[in-house]
Amino acid sequence: MKIIIYLYLLLGVSNGILAQNNDKAPDTGNSNFSILTGKLDNGLSYIIKPLEGDTGKIEANLVVHAGANQEDTDQYYFAHLLEHLAAGYTENFPSLRSNVELFSQFKISPQDYTASVGEVLTGYKIQYHQEFPQTLDTIFSMFYDIVSGKVLFDENIVHTEKKALYQEYLYSETGKSYPEYKGQNLLSGCRDFIPSPGNFESVLMKSSLESLKQFYLDWYRPDLMTIYVVGNIKDVALIQNKIKEKFGDIKNSTMVREKKNCGQTYLNRPKQFIVQEKSIELPENLPAHTTFQFYYRNKSSAFPQFSQDENKVLWDILTKMISNRLKSQQPDYNQEYTIHFNESIELPARLLNIKTFDNNPLIIAKVFEIIAGISAYGFTQDELNKVVQESSKTIQARDYTSVPYWSKTIYNSLTYNEPVPLSKDSIEIEFLNQLKINHINDLIRKHMDWMPDDIALIFTNDFKKNIFTEKNIKKWIKKGLSQPAKYQSKVIPEQFLSSNEISELRLVPIIKHKSGIINQDIIELENGVKIILKENNPSTDRITGKLMVHGFSPIGASCFGEMNFNALFAPAIIQNSGVGKYDKFTIDKILANTSLPFGMNNYIEQWETGVKAEILPQDLEILMQLIYLSFSTPRFDLNAFEDWKIQEQKKSIRNSSPNNDFVDFINKKAGFVKLPQGVERLKEIRNVDYKKAFKKYKLLHANAANFTFIITGNFNKNEILPILQRYLGNLPKDENNICIDQRKDEAFPLTDAHFILPKSVDNNFLSIQFVSPLPINSNYKDEIEIEFLKQALVLKLRDLRNTKNLGVYFASAFGFIDYHKRTKTIQIYLQSDREDFNQVLEACNILFEELKTSKVSPNSFSTIKESGYFPKWQNESSSTHRSISHTLYDFYRFEVPIIESNQAKEFINSFTAEDLLKVANNYFNEEFRVTYIGSPEFN
Repeated sequence: MKIIIYLYLLLGVSNGILAQNNDKAPDTGNSNFSILTGKLDNGLSYIIKPLEGDTGKIEANLVVHAGANQEDTDQYYFAHLLEHLAAGYTENFPSLRSNVELFSQFKISPQDYTASVGEVLTGYKIQYHQEFPQTLDTIFSMFYDIVSGKVLFDENIVHTEKKALYQEYLYSETGKSYPEYKGQNLLSGCRDFIPSPGNFESVLMKSSLESLKQFYLDWYRPDLMTIYVVGNIKDVALIQNKIKEKFGDIKNSTMVREKKNCGQTYLNRPKQFIVQEKSIELPENLPAHTTFQFYYRNKSSAFPQFSQDENKVLWDILTKMISNRLKSQQPDYNQEYTIHFNESIELPARLLNIKTFDNNPLIIAKVFEIIAGISAYGFTQDELNKVVQESSKTIQARDYTSVPYWSKTIYNSLTYNEPVPLSKDSIEIEFLNQLKINHINDLIRKHMDWMPDDIALIFTNDFKKNIFTEKNIKKWIKKGLSQPAKYQSKVIPEQFLSSNEISELRLVPIIKHKSGIINQDIIELENGVKIILKENNPSTDRITGKLMVHGFSPIGASCFGEMNFNALFAPAIIQNSGVGKYDKFTIDKILANTSLPFGMNNYIEQWETGVKAEILPQDLEILMQLIYLSFSTPRFDLNAFEDWKIQEQKKSIRNSSPNNDFVDFINKKAGFVKLPQGVERLKEIRNVDYKKAFKKYKLLHANAANFTFIITGNFNKNEILPILQRYLGNLPKDENNICIDQRKDEAFPLTDAHFILPKSVDNNFLSIQFVSPLPINSNYKDEIEIEFLKQALVLKLRDLRNTKNLGVYFASAFGFIDYHKRTKTIQIYLQSDREDFNQVLEACNILFEELKTSKVSPNSFSTIKESGYFPKWQNESSSTHRSISHTLYDFYRFEVPIIESNQAKEFINSFTAEDLLKVANNYFNEEFRVTYIGSPEFN
């Protein structure tokens, strides 16, 4: 029987419309959805999206409809290399990244200009202030250089960018994903020349300049480009005319190459079976793992009676339901496999990903038994309802008035060659609500073939090639499909405490209640817990409508000694074990349909214990129940503890990077007791004593009088107070369980140190810090001064690569005040090419001296001030939930004075280049300097 589903979706602008020569401005009857599109005679397309209500910056984008997929055999990584060159070096803007005059003229921060590259698109994005509409003329001039063939290919610049790209490759550890990336390209048939990590540097550095120029000529053509502008645009026709006048005379190349359509090539290929080896160092006692990737091509899984758009919506729902079913049937501690089912990012297919840690072939059969059960017995109404509710929430959360929403939406439409979705939310939600479970199940039963089209294996050590053959794998799949497993649903409670349990918790009385200097309510309950309530409803805030909850105690792991990792690891162990009668799997299910799907951040640090969460007001009670149970009845579960250790070992494979090791080294040398993230983490995990960790967790949460809870957001005080009294008021109060902070007041000695990285790498790390004592009378001015000095360093560091042509990547500066240690720190951090490292170190020493001895230029200073980020005080951000929460935390935790926003703004506005010079001399004192260097053993 043919199933009829009415779909009113995606009334928008397709690439077919963009291909027309005339301009078109579709209108759905709502100005939020109006959009102007057109195409010039040379093929360049444009999209203009005005937003009347948006008060942020306007965003201009140039998109090249070509990326890594268009590379030839001798052009590997050229799409990325060209993105670097085009973004920084053109005829009229020869050193754009360091052009402080340009940034200063239009009050643009260097961070406002970004570029990105992918498999199918390359993008260049600039944000500018609405009060400077003339900025768009300059932006279009920058884009004109890129479009019209004016990118510079100076050999020294190209060589520098190649070194920077190699540093980026090392920093991001792209080599770790080489087997997956290679496998995807083998499946698509698009590129079979992906070099191994060991050969990457040689391939990149020896690549041909002429071939790079040819890549530019082939793919940076007007007919392969789109310009789109989004924001509070006052005159759409003016921008349209500017595009026509600026770009209309650019000619296309007479030698037009046809683009490779890697997606279509993949869909037309025979079914494939590929095997890739992954060479990694596995932690001791962790078995080798194998990843089985089963691909279902989109054209194979399309329902024939529905359109492309209808199939897209249906499969979005089905993918979530299938993924939820697979995950729901496997939750248990010490699982030897993980399953994911999702849309493949790289290929037009859905991907079933199974990772095993014991190479047990029965796992494959077991997974396909679950999948077969979907066809045999169908989904339940509850499973459909859950996904429909989640999708409806996502639709309702769309902010059609924001630049980020429309910029991302347009970019995605260009990426996937699909219409710009302009449909109304009510129509989409109506469609979702019309879905019937019997229709869904009938579609799957009649049309779904669960035998995958393609299979890819990625293995580590001890792989049994003679067992995991294509023939055997398909045999196990067929075995599983022949034995469909019936879905065993479990009744999950809606909250953590029953009605009877809730009734047994009395409403603890308020013993103190007064108002603070910014009209916050200061409340103390009978058990000693302190509550700070600040009602707030900012008009512009990412988490508008949510509440921010932060509870903290000034006592942390230091009360057990300076280096107590049992205590520091305890919250993660408890999170894996659960609370009360619920293990972590049940907790995840209870929270799945709330605004707290990933739980709360429960932490223990060296000098603090606490909990943080962001939630919608209707979920406050369930959060408070979770907090109450995590304080009063954390679960002790040896099985869960062993599982936690195994999960940490698995994570160590992903997190093993020289960067993490170097940061751990710095923290240790600087006296910060933090959980390590590199190889040291695994060593400490193996030494954790579960009973001691559990006991210390209980001790740190034993006395409610130690805790202060700050709650900010748009709430009704009379409604939330009884909830807080019931749950926070009943937190344990054991005054005999005393833990005393064993902090040492003497200054931690800082000395230069050289770290030999624990694994062979091809780059050096550098961190130079100036750590000075925080004055007793420290105030908001210190935070502002540090931010400006940090931005000055960032601007100077850009010159290492852009002006001095040194092989540097991730050169950045950081500044912060540590109220725990009463210090203020400014530092630079970077990775460097080994051959250039001595020059880099010398150049860094010089830039400190320059900031101490010479005023920065007016243009540089203007850029520094424009780049300054002051969330507590500047613009509308000073009234957001997060900024107010931080302000209150600093006050109640460290007695940092609360000041009027205007007072800070006045200091920010009055800050001068002379002030910056004084600040640099104050901070860059050799007495406070420490240098950390990380390098490979053979360096």
